[in-house]
Amino acid sequence: MPGVTGLPSAVDCAGGFYSLAGSAALCELAARHGIGLPDGAAPDATAVAAVRTALAAGERGEPFLDELADRLALGAAAVVSVLDPGCVLLAGAVGEAGGAPLAARVEERLAVMSPLRTEVRAGSLGDGAVLRGALLTARDAAQEALFAPGAEGLDTGARTSGPYGDGRHARPGRPVQHGRGAHGPYGADEGRGGTRAGAATRAGRHGPGSGGNG
Repeated sequence: MPGVTGLPSAVDCAGGFYSLAGSAALCELAARHGIGLPDGAAPDATAVAAVRTALAAGERGEPFLDELADRLALGAAAVVSVLDPGCVLLAGAVGEAGGAPLAARVEERLAVMSPLRTEVRAGSLGDGAVLRGALLTARDAAQEALFAPGAEGLDTGARTSGPYGDGRHARPGRPVQHGRGAHGPYGADEGRGGTRAGAATRAGRHGPGSGGNG
């Protein structure tokens, strides 16, 4: 990618696109354009502050925002040319700080660099967007595995259609009740037969016509 310094590695992302649009690179860009930066702040917070200061500065902040948009458009073009997503989201704290004005600048430059029409929007969730999306995806997958109809989740939580048709859960270690009580007066197997006549008798007890004292 033009303008990058080095290549990223598995243990360090200092090279590649990060060297153009990372927090440290944006702080250097802001300083070069005379954008005031807060003292003692972390690089991420400083980069966000630089974008907000440039927007508030009006014409004085235009050169910084224009070059920032050039850098972001360069990275977006590399992705758009392969995926053609139709829309690119400027996520993270910098994208949120830049808002619609920065997104519009990037979209304008992207239209010149790529023949694929692509909308550019600013994110609104800040740095927590990726983590929040991962948590929501994990939660949805867990709910689907445990509670979806026909899902093979935990045995103790599997849904049953049952005679009531209400999808109630079976209690762990107990048969699902289909007739009278699963542990009724005729033993634990009564519920399986559905009626008293079809139920197994209690051990050591004979029913009518089955021999013994019947």
